[in-house]
Amino acid sequence: MSNLSLSSGLESRTLEACPICRKRLSDQVLDLRNYPVTEFFAKDNSRSTHIEIGHDQDLKVCNNCHHTYLGEQLHPRLIYNQSYQTIASSSVPAQQATLRLLNLIDKTFSLNGFNAIIDIGANDGSLLRQLNAKNFNGRKIALDPSFTAWDADVTGFTTFVEDFDFEFFSAFSNRLFVASHVLEHIANPSIVIQKLSSCVREEDLVVFQFPAIEPLIYESRFDQIHHQHYHYFSHLSFKKLLEDSNLDIVQSFIDWKHYGAAVVFLKRRKEGVPLHENLDEWSKLSNRIPVNQESAKKSLGKFLSQLEFVKSQISDNPWVSIGAGLMSPIIFYHLQGTWDNCVSILDDNQGKIGKRYANTPCVIERFPDQLTANLALLTGSVSRLAGRELFSRISKMNIDKILIPVTTI
Repeated sequence: MSNLSLSSGLESRTLEACPICRKRLSDQVLDLRNYPVTEFFAKDNSRSTHIEIGHDQDLKVCNNCHHTYLGEQLHPRLIYNQSYQTIASSSVPAQQATLRLLNLIDKTFSLNGFNAIIDIGANDGSLLRQLNAKNFNGRKIALDPSFTAWDADVTGFTTFVEDFDFEFFSAFSNRLFVASHVLEHIANPSIVIQKLSSCVREEDLVVFQFPAIEPLIYESRFDQIHHQHYHYFSHLSFKKLLEDSNLDIVQSFIDWKHYGAAVVFLKRRKEGVPLHENLDEWSKLSNRIPVNQESAKKSLGKFLSQLEFVKSQISDNPWVSIGAGLMSPIIFYHLQGTWDNCVSILDDNQGKIGKRYANTPCVIERFPDQLTANLALLTGSVSRLAGRELFSRISKMNIDKILIPVTTI
């Protein structure tokens, strides 16, 4: 993404009711003043001690359907444009997550049973490219608002899914519609559900993957809250979203290695054919993890306690930041007051070296042979696998102590 050049207020929409059930019965879980906007490089590389571009945000939970959502929705075109930084093919954890998803689909329904695969929110076509190793011979179709070029064997459309006419796919049979980490970014996800509902046939399959609130509460992963994710679905709120469609869950899973994401397989609804609970991992988890203001705040307390411990360790000592992840400004947000002690931010991504993310203290550098501090903090991971790889990397260096800002990796 181009360097930060926004000097005025950010355009946003304030939600007065739950975006799923439309009830005005929500409680606040988090009040996030001047919460950082992520994925912008700073205008200059001088050191910073504070949040440079932020927007007041709050996290709410609906008492009716347990949907958890942002109270302020930043305008999507601020982020989702042709300068979008999240490139799936350059992220090993993202590649691993989409490959796990494809393997799961293949194991359950067989990818070669489909004549066309439509990747909604395809990014740079990374998931479709992974089909080559599966010997998939059908049509590959990509929809994404931020990309204009895909592989030669992909038919691509640069568009927001909300604006696309799904009747374009009516000539194909046995279709697989995939949307991996898309639904949480859409202001009104019911539009997407209704578009798919109007065109999905009995032989088609729809697969969604998105952050679910139950795993987030279970693991106290509030570092995953950021402006890009409008929604954190509960099992109940997702079922509510499907109520007016002809789609139903036939299986669900939780990908604990990547966000604790819910993976749901949807088919055209058949009357009188109930889903067996043993096939619905997300439902079973939701029966164990209550979603309400009390449970969310209790979980939040564990997350904030972990960060207070981290702050106590780094407040009086020089430390290095390990990993310049796109969401690292979220960790730095909670560590304000310690930025002067951060001597460097280390990463291997060549496209980031010599630049500084807005809302972080200093320029990104390559991993050196020797560290300039004996204290390190993982700041680059959201997924477990990314966190483990960074931990393994830094463990081999001359470091006395490694701190982890979250409860699980």
